[in-house]
Amino acid sequence: MIEFMCDVQLAQLATIHGTTDSVRAIATHLIDDSNRVMLEIVRIATRKNLSLPKSFDQEHEIILEYMRGKTGADFDSAYMERIDLNHRHALKLFKRGQAIKIPEISALASRVLAVIEARVKLSRQLSGGGAAVQAGVNKNCLL
Repeated sequence: MIEFMCDVQLAQLATIHGTTDSVRAIATHLIDDSNRVMLEIVRIATRKNLSLPKSFDQEHEIILEYMRGKTGADFDSAYMERIDLNHRHALKLFKRGQAIKIPEISALASRVLAVIEARVKLSRQLSGGGAAVQAGVNKNCLL
C-alpha cells in the first residue's frame, strides 16, 4: 500500500514538474490506476479485518523529499528511473501475491500485475517519445 501511496505522490509531482507531455500523461494515468488499486486494497483489507499503513515510512519520505528537489529534465529523468524501480519491485510483490490462497487477493494481484507489466513496457517506450507513447498511455489504462 505504501508503494502505491508513494507512486501517487510522485506522480502528482510529475504532473506539476514534468517537462514533457509524455511524463505528465504517464503520471496522470498512474495516479488513476494507483487510486483504483488502493481502493480495492482498502475494500479487501476492510472485509478481512487487515490493517493498512496510514503514513509513509522513512524510506519513502526520503524518496519524496529527493524528488521534490528535482526540476526540469533532471526531474523527468529521476521520475522515470524511480517509476521503473518501483515497477520492478511491484512486479515481484504481485507475482508472489498471485499465490496467496485468498481468492480476492490473488485475483487482485493478477489484475494489478497486468497493469504494472503494461506500465513497464510503456515506460521503456518513453525513451522513444512522441504520439506513440501517448497512444500507449491511453490504451494501457487497464484498471
